[in-house]
Amino acid sequence: MTKRNLIKITFSAAVLAAAIFLTGCPKDPKGTGPVPNISFDISNAEALAGIAKTQNRSARAADPNALLQKFFDDGTVDAAMDMDGNPFGEHLSYVDYVVLPPKDVDSKDVYLLMEDYSWTYVNVDGHKEFWVLSPLLCIHEDNSYDDVLLPSPITDRFPYVIDYKENLQFLKDGSLVYLCRTGVADKYFMKKWDPKTNETTDICTIPLKENEESILIERFSIDKSEDFIYMKVETVNNDGTGSNYLQISQISNPDFYYSLNGVTGWCYSPYDDSLYYSRYYSEEDDTQGLFKADKTGSNPEHLSTAMFRYLIPESAQKIWGQNGYTETELEIQNILSEKLENTLYDKAFTEKISYTAPEYYYFWGDYISKNNTLYFMHSHVDSTMRHEDAIIAIPTNDPNSKPKNLLEFNQHIQLHSWDVNENSLFIVGVDYETREPINYKIDLKTGEQIPIQSDSEFNAIAALE
Repeated sequence: MTKRNLIKITFSAAVLAAAIFLTGCPKDPKGTGPVPNISFDISNAEALAGIAKTQNRSARAADPNALLQKFFDDGTVDAAMDMDGNPFGEHLSYVDYVVLPPKDVDSKDVYLLMEDYSWTYVNVDGHKEFWVLSPLLCIHEDNSYDDVLLPSPITDRFPYVIDYKENLQFLKDGSLVYLCRTGVADKYFMKKWDPKTNETTDICTIPLKENEESILIERFSIDKSEDFIYMKVETVNNDGTGSNYLQISQISNPDFYYSLNGVTGWCYSPYDDSLYYSRYYSEEDDTQGLFKADKTGSNPEHLSTAMFRYLIPESAQKIWGQNGYTETELEIQNILSEKLENTLYDKAFTEKISYTAPEYYYFWGDYISKNNTLYFMHSHVDSTMRHEDAIIAIPTNDPNSKPKNLLEFNQHIQLHSWDVNENSLFIVGVDYETREPINYKIDLKTGEQIPIQSDSEFNAIAALE
């Protein structure tokens, strides 16, 4: 697959100025022209990291190759991106997320989800040429790359927006399914992109319903038969009221549509091909709490009155649920255990975390289940907004095991991003007092801390397998 060039789009000066004012990028692009080249080299990388947005645009413009860095086994660093000059200047976007397909997917591709479109315009023979790099790029195993969103047919608005890395999912053949929206969030589109052919196909459109003012879809999931799609939808109505529901759609039958109202936490489990969710009280069946249903959302079984914010599948016997926390305890339970007695938390561990303002104490729900271990981040923020962040590891094959803080060696970390592979934890962040970068690789077996040899502050990290 050959390296793709950037898209150049010709505009009159008036159209260009109006478009940038309204959307940050122009509408109804047309035309062609010469473009610069971009290349990537992710060979031998153990992790990939994107430079932090706090490093100003002028710095990014001065060294565009620093946008994406690769970390090696010994902590050394090298540029993973090479730009032959920087035509975008200060409008070169930063890397918001680095996203990898799961291990069971037939793909070695790496995806970059950028902050925004990178763009610029130049005078060529008396007319304006607009050069655009979309915020979703795919780097292939051979280091070639494709721009996923461009070229594509452009209709009412340009460009599309992808909000979160959770809006990217993968099929077993390596195809990417992504959820994008128009700039004003009045309509969502679900599309499939084939990295082998660079072809995009539409799956479905989720428009605003009558009386709805805005819509937000935070994440979605696809069942293992690749026929059903689950989406958590939140809406705001014209009168200020709102609703949230779990929408179930069938790819092969667009007319199939089912909604579950009042859902808090949910997950599809590929291990038993079932849907799990917790729901507020419903007058319809006079119940609330935790339910298990088949993958269509039908035949629900009421498991418990407990409510959960996060549900994380690990196996056919283990689905972990977080149902809340206090100033001293976080409870993570196996919802498939009898009477929910298999609780994973350690009171002594959390009690020794010092804090002065309990209302500023948080547990974040970014969980990773790997190596029979559940990893998650917690953050202590005091009344002066100083951070003491930690990555907690809980062995899930032994409920009596105590959680371990993998960042005990440094009590001043404000994390920007983190990820784990089979052997290592990677963290990128800053010291909350000095604001100096703190970037480490940590061996999960020995606990050895290997400093990443870079003075840069990074915003995103992904650990390669």
